Amino acid sequence: MSEITDVDTRAAAEIDHVTQATCPRCEAERLDGVPFCTTCHLRFVADFPPVPPSPGPRRRRLTWKLLLPLVALVAAATVVAFVLVG
Repeated sequence: MSEITDVDTRAAAEIDHVTQATCPRCEAERLDGVPFCTTCHLRFVADFPPVPPSPGPRRRRLTWKLLLPLVALVAAATVVAFVLVG
């Protein structure tokens, strides 16, 4: 029974990645400032910076290539309207 408890405790320690002086998986001594175990290469999640959330989908901007013909079309329509009315 004590073997099962020991295995459960070690598994819980690996999941939580508790900051300790030894690696929770292989019991090796941890080096200061190293975010992983140098023996079994277990990553210590608490030592890594948080991952920023990904930005949402980008909205497409109207570029000058699209905006310039639109302005030219409005100007031409204005000239045609003045010629026809006046």
